[in-house]
Amino acid sequence: MLNELKAIADSQDLLKRNRGRRGLDIVKTLQKTEGLTVEIDNTDFPDAKDISGYALEAMNWAVARGLINGSDGKLLPQDTATRAQIAVILARYLNA
Repeated sequence: MLNELKAIADSQDLLKRNRGRRGLDIVKTLQKTEGLTVEIDNTDFPDAKDISGYALEAMNWAVARGLINGSDGKLLPQDTATRAQIAVILARYLNA
């Protein structure tokens, strides 16, 4: 579900993008609700097992907040990020 919301939130269509972002906002609200546990992990990605141990907590954090969405259903944790990809991650962080 989270991947679908992220894809919609990144849509070029303004209406879809707004709906996707609203959905992600609802997920964030649920995560902050006292007495309710919402866990988001990287198991949706087939290559999550390739995340280095030292980076696992940070990757979980970034994926849970929608900063990293992966590419073609994969996180590609052993690849090098481009400047454009880093710019997108920073923009998402600043707009979160």
